[in-house]
Amino acid sequence: MSVSLDPHSASSTDISFVSHAHIDHIHTPSANSKIVASDETVLLAKERGFDLGANHKHLDGLQLVENGHILGSRGLLIDGEVYYTGRLRHEVKVIPGRRQSCKV
Repeated sequence: MSVSLDPHSASSTDISFVSHAHIDHIHTPSANSKIVASDETVLLAKERGFDLGANHKHLDGLQLVENGHILGSRGLLIDGEVYYTGRLRHEVKVIPGRRQSCKV
């Protein structure tokens, strides 16, 4: 399984993860790539002119994790070992009751 993380253009990978609907994180996907995103991100992207197509948010080994950046923003936990947030910030934002553990 190959995964693109917030690609800026269509990707030839099996899966394209879209962390949130800011314009620099959304794209029109290739026909072969499955999109993984929150429902809110898919809807916001569509309002901005990007049809992400079918959302495959429930795939084995992939878990969406709310990260509190904007409406619908999610991080991606891959096989419980690698976490990608899509957004790095200097300040720390704590979301009560949301705790995930991973190796990296």
